[in-house]
Order: sequence, then structure tokens, then C-alpha cells
Amino acid sequence: MEDERKPLLQTEDSSTSLSSRDNVPNSELYSRGINDDGPARRKKVPRQDFDSITNASENGKFQKTSQTHLVLTICACIFGSPIQIGLNTGMLNAPQEVIKSFYNQTWHDRYGEDIEGTLLTMLWAVTVSFFCIGGMLGGLVAPAFAGRYGRKRTLLLNNFISLASAAMQGMAKRSESYEMLIVGRMLAGVSSGVVSAIGPLYLAEISPTALRGFAGTCNQLSITIGVVTGQLLGLSHFLGTEKYWPLLV
Repeated sequence: MEDERKPLLQTEDSSTSLSSRDNVPNSELYSRGINDDGPARRKKVPRQDFDSITNASENGKFQKTSQTHLVLTICACIFGSPIQIGLNTGMLNAPQEVIKSFYNQTWHDRYGEDIEGTLLTMLWAVTVSFFCIGGMLGGLVAPAFAGRYGRKRTLLLNNFISLASAAMQGMAKRSESYEMLIVGRMLAGVSSGVVSAIGPLYLAEISPTALRGFAGTCNQLSITIGVVTGQLLGLSHFLGTEKYWPLLV
């Protein structure tokens, strides 16, 4: 018995095409792809995506509004997240002796004696290395959060970790607690680890194919800009002083 079903797409002589919305069924529309080494295949495209497919692209280019939204999203993601990795990486190098002096003064106020050189070196090493440990933890948990809450929402929620880190580090001197600085550095590492895992992924998914390489390059460029900025701000001419280093961190 002859099959009475007819595909929506006909040959080139047919007047039926996807450009006409009247010819699209209510439930779904069919598009047809041809493989070089095989017969034609038909795949289903949801009808609600029809308007986005036809309106989002004109002659292979995004509309002006789509381009504007893409640029704003890339800038917000780059300057709001990856730059923090660079800042936290480079900002403690220049004011190292100033912060060590804070460690020594805090130890003296607690125990009535100066801290030993070996112990001071160990505390400083812990302060620096905890950023890397936090980054490892953040990178491990990032995929789970991204899969559950989505890329964008994970990046937004990650800002609360960054704010908590800044608050703890900034209040360390006033509280006379170098432990707060160490824990704050670890939280900064967790925040940076999440960003390093989710940031490039989010940029790659929202960017068209032609701009994915550009978006990935901007992500890495933002990190290096953060390192340079952190190094400059940490100099004694700016915020790397005994009075202003809490603002730096």
C-alpha cells in the first residue's frame, strides 16, 4: 500500500519552503540535511525556535541588537570575573614585607614576643598557597554547580564568595587576625577556581562560532590585565603601604 505521507520539503521545483511560515505545521517543522556519504536525513526543530532562527540571522550575520547584547555580555563576564584571578595572583607580591610586619605585630600583641623568622616564613607561605588550594576546590565543585544552576547563575552566585573574601581580608588588620587574611585568601581561590572553570565555558557557549576564539582570547587577556593591575596597585606608591594594604586586598 502506497504511503500517503509526504515530507514537507520537496525538490527544488517545489513551492514549499521553510521561509514560509504558513507551510509549517503547528507542532513542529522539518528541516532536511544532506550528508556527503549518505541519504537525506530529517530532524525536528521546535516551532518556538522558528522565529529565533529566522529573525536572529540575516544573511549569516547577527542583527545589531544581538551583537550589542553579545558584546555587553562578554565585557561583563571578562571584567567581572577573570580579572579577579589576576588581581589575587599578583597583588601580594609587592607589599610582602608590610604584611609580614602586620603578622609580627599581631603575634607580639598576643604572646608578648616577636615571631620567629622560620614561623613567619611558614605563615606567609600558607597565606600565599591557600589561594591555590582554594582554586583547586573551586575548580572541582564548579562543574556540579554549573550543571545544576546553569553557567550564568553560577557566575553570579560566585560573586558572593568574592565579596566574602574581600570582606575577611579587608577586616583582618582591624580585627588583628592574620587568620582572617589566610581564610580570605582561600575563599578568593575558590572564587577564582569557579571562574576559571565556568567563565571560558560560558563565553564559548554564548558566542557564535566565528567569535569563540576571540572570546577565549579576551578571557586570558583579562587575567593578565589583572596580574599587571595587582602588581601596580601593590607598589608602595599606591596601596602597598602599611595604612592602605587592607584596601588592596
